[in-house]
Amino acid sequence: MKRSIVGLLLAIPMLSLGQSNYLKGYIVNSTLDTLRGYIDYKSKVRTVSAVNFKQQLDGPAQTFTPENAKGYGVDGLQAFESFNVRISKGATKTEGLKIGIDTSSRRATVFLKVLQRGPN
Repeated sequence: MKRSIVGLLLAIPMLSLGQSNYLKGYIVNSTLDTLRGYIDYKSKVRTVSAVNFKQQLDGPAQTFTPENAKGYGVDGLQAFESFNVRISKGATKTEGLKIGIDTSSRRATVFLKVLQRGPN
């Protein structure tokens, strides 16, 4: 009995990751049109590869990727823009590190969080 209760308590946080949290926001599509609606905002999970969007809360969800959207934002919280960047393929764990500079990388188009806007 105790094991099943402990198992249930450990499973509850995993269920919350699958829940949607639609907040007012916008999508800038590839033709630079701004679509207003609701963004499935997951603050703890990094959504660099795709974002779900609804024009109406009770409507169907559309998935936008960095390839078909220039960016998106959640009103009053955060904004993201798509960029084609180099992503390191180097190890991040100490036991996997090699001596010398690791220059292995791949190119990918991802959503990056806007930290600051300005002329530079």
